[in-house]
Amino acid sequence: MRIIVIINIILTACFLFACTPSTIGPSVDGPLIKLPVGESELLSQAEARYLNKDWEAAIQLYQQFLTTNPSHTSADSIIFRISHAYKKLERYNRALNTYNQLISTYPASALTIETKMEIADVYYLSGQYGEAIRIAQALLGDPLSATQILKVQRLLADAHMASGESFKAVPYYAEIQGRLSGIAADANLIRLKEAILQLTEPEAAGLLEMALEIPAPAYILYHLGSLQAVQMAFDQSLETLTQFVEKYPENEMVAVAYQFLDQLFQHFSFQPYTFGCLLPLSGPYETYGKRALQGIELALTQYANEKNLPFRIVVKDTASDPRTAVEAVRSLAQSKVAAIIGPIDVAESAAVEAQRLNIPMITITQKDNIAEIGSYIFRNFITPRMQVKTLADYAVGQLGLKTFAIMYPEEPYGTMFMNLFWAELTAHGAKVTAIESYSPDRTDFSEAIKKMVGGYYEIPDTLIQNSSLLASDRARGKTYAASAFGLETLFSGPVRKIMGILSDAEDDLTANRNTVIEPGESKPLIDFEAIFIPDSSKIARLILPQLAFNDITGIQLLGTNLWHSDPFIEMARQYVQGALLVDGFFAQSNSAEVRKFIDAFQQIYETPPSIIEASSFDNAVMLMDILSQPDIMLRSEVKNALLSVRGFRGVTGLTSFPANGDAEKDLYLLQIKGKRFVEVKKSRWQLWP
Repeated sequence: MRIIVIINIILTACFLFACTPSTIGPSVDGPLIKLPVGESELLSQAEARYLNKDWEAAIQLYQQFLTTNPSHTSADSIIFRISHAYKKLERYNRALNTYNQLISTYPASALTIETKMEIADVYYLSGQYGEAIRIAQALLGDPLSATQILKVQRLLADAHMASGESFKAVPYYAEIQGRLSGIAADANLIRLKEAILQLTEPEAAGLLEMALEIPAPAYILYHLGSLQAVQMAFDQSLETLTQFVEKYPENEMVAVAYQFLDQLFQHFSFQPYTFGCLLPLSGPYETYGKRALQGIELALTQYANEKNLPFRIVVKDTASDPRTAVEAVRSLAQSKVAAIIGPIDVAESAAVEAQRLNIPMITITQKDNIAEIGSYIFRNFITPRMQVKTLADYAVGQLGLKTFAIMYPEEPYGTMFMNLFWAELTAHGAKVTAIESYSPDRTDFSEAIKKMVGGYYEIPDTLIQNSSLLASDRARGKTYAASAFGLETLFSGPVRKIMGILSDAEDDLTANRNTVIEPGESKPLIDFEAIFIPDSSKIARLILPQLAFNDITGIQLLGTNLWHSDPFIEMARQYVQGALLVDGFFAQSNSAEVRKFIDAFQQIYETPPSIIEASSFDNAVMLMDILSQPDIMLRSEVKNALLSVRGFRGVTGLTSFPANGDAEKDLYLLQIKGKRFVEVKKSRWQLWP
């Protein structure tokens, strides 16, 4: 879409909206005072000069008269004339002095209120807007006539406008407008529009909550929609301007609004039942891209057949290249897809472009902060943060464990999980009483184990700060990005480890390690009730026997989704019994959705699905549920519908999207029992039979 053309339409409309710039200022000229001129030639001459606007001469003659007649019955009116003449000569200090002299000398004068109005006007004209506002606001508490109220409100409006407080000026202009007619009403409407055009988005939204006089709400609503468009918040602009044309069909800006709405509709509309897939179908992550596509294709086939709807997908290859991914997003936009599933890799580059084009994108990535790119970017995939939260919730909340050990590999994956788990435990009120790292290429872990036993480890200052924030903010529903813990560089893209899928080379590397166990020299002092080991099952099966050999037994074992492997149980045997881990997909689940998915997938592809296929399947079903709704016709509506997803029951568990677009998932909590993994039922934290 040609964004520049749309913004030009709005800006042009704003100029039309503003009409002719207003140069009219406050008008508080005071009453026409009749003086007894017949009794004095000098007073008659002064009055004649005053009416002819010969201000200097009038002042001199009035002063001469007061010199010889200081107690004259019209002295207060004459001083008012002198003060007004000084104001017209722009000698504002002299005007203020004489006005104040009138009030102090004649406090009971009938001109007191008019004099205060004049003082406020002089302050306005001299640029002292704060004083003008202060005096005018105080005047509203005095017994004013309808005409006087109108004048004071206009002065308040103009003073607020001049001081850059247009949001305070608008209510006054709006109230005045309903009491004016003819040229005066036209002039005030120009000032009202000028004030509205200076409103910020929050100010405009706030004023719409007030019961302002017509036509102010109409112009404010139009201005709000214009602001949102200029800021490229097109979905919000679409909603606001639609409301404008429906509520105020007679307003002169409706024609322009309809023109812009047509442009917005073209931008946000999509081909019915069509969505895009952006996946690595070539390059280093080709395997994962093809697996994801299989999950999407299965969802498409099942859903289209069951609902009898003509769904179709447009598939693009990222080739694991950021530039290719960006071009693919643009191509999908031209294909008028409703939304995009993917990518797995190069997610950030693709997401930035999707956000710019206002296309909803459901990423399948571990990259932290991806959903923070914008309101059109979502992420629905298992993350390290989800895993550690599930483990901590159960270990502390259900099992009542309070002390923990962490044994982790010195690599980004292990360091990230160590930090996240430690922070989560601290937020739950638990303690880490032992922590040790080890080199990823080690096979003998006895040294790390011995160092870990019996030691108490102080929490680093940075972690204390961040964990305490996490604990206090969780109660308010706030979540933290990885950058809050300094983890943004630890894990930046799809990694085989985090998906729980190891290559053959990695299997060989870990399988060929020789375990060296040396007996401990002394009885260990175990001051922890559970140990968390964020490493692959191939490494964990080497560590667990060494824990037992060093007399570290009777503790709860905790791991990540990398432990979800049948060979892990076979190789570790008795050492892994009772271990707890989490995963985003459990093929042996009792869920009817999972059983149906497994059977259909294996029938078509003759291989069991992994979490990649399962997550992609869920994303496709979720999206097709939304696109099946007849009232969903725009991409902005697709985005809003995704944000409304609560408790979507898929093969990867329950999924909801909070306001930040980063999915909240009910992960599978698994425990090793005998030779199999058993699902722990979340509702009551019980094992399924």
